Amino acid sequence: MINDIAISVIVPAYNAGNHITRSLESLLCQTFTSFEIIVVDDGSTDDTSSVVESILARSTLKSTLLHQRHGGVSRARNFGLEKAVGRYIYFLDSDDYIDKSSLEKLLNAAFNSGSDCVMCGLKKVDETGKVYWCSNRCGFPNEESISADELFPLLVRNTVYFRVGSVLFDKGTAVTNELHFTNGCTNGEDTEFFLKMFFHSRKVSFVDEELLNIHAMKGTASRRASLKLFHSVGSLRRLHKYLLQHGVDDETAQYLEHRRIPQTYVQIIRYLARMGIGFRNYLAIARHGQIRAQIKKFERLGEDRSDRSAELEVKVLLRFPVMFYLYARLFR
Repeated sequence: MINDIAISVIVPAYNAGNHITRSLESLLCQTFTSFEIIVVDDGSTDDTSSVVESILARSTLKSTLLHQRHGGVSRARNFGLEKAVGRYIYFLDSDDYIDKSSLEKLLNAAFNSGSDCVMCGLKKVDETGKVYWCSNRCGFPNEESISADELFPLLVRNTVYFRVGSVLFDKGTAVTNELHFTNGCTNGEDTEFFLKMFFHSRKVSFVDEELLNIHAMKGTASRRASLKLFHSVGSLRRLHKYLLQHGVDDETAQYLEHRRIPQTYVQIIRYLARMGIGFRNYLAIARHGQIRAQIKKFERLGEDRSDRSAELEVKVLLRFPVMFYLYARLFR
């Protein structure tokens, strides 16, 4: 029954036949059963659909396998969100998995606190499941819940951080504010969507357990070094425009424009250099007029070591791009 569905779990999948099993099986063994599973096959060319069908057939849970032409993870999540019937939404990437009590704990936190969003801790694991990093509350204040107004500046500053699968959120809030992922965006799309979601929320709570397991080996180095990394800057710029239109405070808007966006440009350029994009291509990016104009907006907003380090990195990139490239290559 639709009314029995408290959570819609949406799993976008593209050529995930060799790794989606662990993700789906972690859903089938949940201690909580009032949820539906929606897998969106994003035009896979492998056996993703048959693998998903065989796994879901073993369960009595409400489940749906949707198909779309290959359009990217953002379009897949939007498609799943459109079809979801649960009061709450939870996105899980096809190569990640959750602990068996995760959904129950997230939902209980939402009900008990009256929160629009619930965050949890996360851990990074290798292919064997060995844990090599834990989040330690993701920077969340030492409280069970907090007003979204208090939390939002910390999220914008990345003092509090999250991943797609570490947030349960109220579908009604997303629908009322017409929130969706930007189709075609493959980097930073989650930051844009969830920061808008947090902005429109009233209260956020935190489950102090690492419920999400992030698979450590996501993609290859060459894939991660793609110019599509600049999508993350586009996401931040769209977010900045959106927040200005919806009355965000000046301090938060200034931080985005004069710190986070310029610094993200620098971080991407440094990473591309480290991953061997090639010197000529690097120079074309580092000397691009629009990119330099955005980086020049950087302002040091504090006096701690990280602020001074960020300012120095910006100055070196703008004035001595060749030196910046050599530094990035030597200290990988």
